[in-house]
This record gives sequence, C-alpha cells and structure tokens, in this order.
Amino acid sequence: MTVLLSNIRRIFKKKLNFLFMLVIPVLLTVIVVVGSTGNAVYKVTLVDNDNTKLTQLFLDFLKDKSDNIKLVDFKEDEIKNAVINSKIDCGIVINKDFTNNVISGKDDNVDFYMLEGTNANEPIKLSISSFFSAAKTISKSVNQDENLFYQSMDKYINGSLKLDNKKFDGEAENSERKSLSIGFFAMGLMLLMMSATTLIMKDKEYKTFTRIMTTPVSARSYFLQNIISFALVAFIQIVVVLYILWKGYNMDFGEVFPQLILLSMLFALTCVSIGIIISRYAKKSSHVNATVTLLTMPMLMLGGCLWPFDFMPESLQRIGQLLPTRWYMLATTKIFEGKSIADCALQIGLMLVFTLVMFILTFFRKVDLAKS
Repeated sequence: MTVLLSNIRRIFKKKLNFLFMLVIPVLLTVIVVVGSTGNAVYKVTLVDNDNTKLTQLFLDFLKDKSDNIKLVDFKEDEIKNAVINSKIDCGIVINKDFTNNVISGKDDNVDFYMLEGTNANEPIKLSISSFFSAAKTISKSVNQDENLFYQSMDKYINGSLKLDNKKFDGEAENSERKSLSIGFFAMGLMLLMMSATTLIMKDKEYKTFTRIMTTPVSARSYFLQNIISFALVAFIQIVVVLYILWKGYNMDFGEVFPQLILLSMLFALTCVSIGIIISRYAKKSSHVNATVTLLTMPMLMLGGCLWPFDFMPESLQRIGQLLPTRWYMLATTKIFEGKSIADCALQIGLMLVFTLVMFILTFFRKVDLAKS
C-alpha cells in the first residue's frame, strides 16, 4: 500500500495536476457548451401527399414547436435545391398510403431531406423522428385498431401519454450538449496517461524503482499499486467534474449518472494502461513526453472528442473506429439517447480487451535491475 498512498500524495501535491485534471476540462466544456445553447430556429418544409388525420396531427405537432421550427413553403421538386442552398434545414415529404402503412405496422412512407456530414441539424431530426417513432409504437400496441390508435395519438400529442422512445426538442438538443461536454471531459481523463508515465519514469530515473525492487515489494505489486492509485484518482476526477457540470451548469446527468461513471472509469483505466505501458518500455523522460504528446491529441481528434466524428473524411473515420476515444464517445452517446448499458456491450468489450492486453504486456516484461 506504500506505493499506492505515495502516488496519491504526489498527484495531489502538485497544483498543476488540479489545473489539468479538474479545472481545464470543466472550463473547456462550459465555454463550448454555453456557446452552443442558443435557442435555434429550424426552417422546415412539409409536403403532405397523404392528407389524413394522422398527417394533420403531425402538422399540428410541428406548429406547436414554433419556438424551434418555422414552417416554410416549397414544392416537392424544389426541396432538394432548397436544402442544398440552405434555404431550409429539413424537408419532409409524406407519401401516399403513409397512414395505412403506419396503422398496419408496415414501414412508414416518409422522405427526409437534410444535409449529410453535419450534426448541426441533429436536434430537429431527433425531434421530428420522435413523432413517427411514437406512431409506430402506438400502432403495435393497439393491434391495428384505428379508433384506439387515434385516441392514443391524441393523448400523445396532448402530453398525457409518455413513451420510452419519445424525444422532445429540448431533450434532443440537450443530448447534443451532453455529448459535446463528454468529448472535452475525455481530454481530462487522457491527462491521466501523462501523469501515469511521468510518475513511473521519475521512479526509474531517480532509482526509486530499483530500490523498491530490492525490498519484498515485487514488480507486479509495484505496477498494480500504481494502477489502483491512478484508478482512485480517476474516480475522484470523474465524480467531481461530472457533478460540477450536472449541478453547476444544468447538464442533466441525473438518470444516466451511474452508467456515465462506469463508462468513464473504464475509459480512464484504458488511458492509464496506455500510460503505464509507455513508461514500462521507455528509457528516458524525453521519449515518454514525445510519445504521450504524439498520442493524446490525435486520439482525441480522430475519436470525435473535439468535433463531430462525421466531419472527418471516411479514411480518418476508419482509423478513428479503432481508437478507445471513439469507443468511449459511442458508448456515452448511446446512454444519452436513452439506451441501456447493455447496448454499449461492443464498446465496453473493446475497451476491456484493449486495457487487459496493455496490462498483460506491462506485467509480462521481466525487470532488469541493471538497466533500471
């Protein structure tokens, strides 16, 4: 336990560690998120080729969102050009037999027109999609009973019927803000990698590691205590930063707070494993600093932490898919969208396997005291 307690004291002794691990992640998140919380108004065109009670309900649904949606008239053959020229943000064409398809449980017959490769219109897309998702869910639950279907839709529109897959416009925008905040929060967690490599390299350079190896403390115990100490620091960092964002800046993590802590802890362990494996094989501090610098920012950028992942070319996206930062961002985004932790099984599995491989490589290498 000596190494563990010593590491915790060394980490919190330096004010610079507080700055990089707690202050900077919060400040960056607040600056970016506050700057993106304006009440955006989206221009939407609706072409109704079905003209039924359900499509009228949808039109009323859009009109009720006048604070965020402005209906703009364009003909069906003009919609594509209007979207391309930014005259509208979204075009919706409801084709014939849409209502019959929905009530009978078939695929709906709706065409969406939006610019690809940007997340700017994601909130309005989620908001509009919520109506169609609700209609599908209700049609399944009423067994194609048309009267009961419309009764349930009226309750949904009036707000007396709540559905698990329903997303309000504010909810969609808030989800975007949360994802944006987590991207910058990941930067703070990745600084653990730098802390891990720095402390272990100091022990090697000052011969502290060599002296420890002459005691009953084994190399495995030394590295295990290092891992546990960084995990404890990561837990403190995660809880404090997320709590500040939650309570201080209205980032509503209430329902997903435990899942978010779990995913963040796993990502933090992944970062620590990278830092420890670097320090395990590096010979000089200059090598460590260069390696960490070369890894940190590219991993954050390619993982979609600093900007929307879809902004990057496909070649860079393919590289990003292989990085822990991307797995973490995908998992947290799923949680914010209302999915369960089980839906993040792939991303969790990838982070676990990656972390275990790094730790195995750490413990696998034999200690050569003559070179320590």
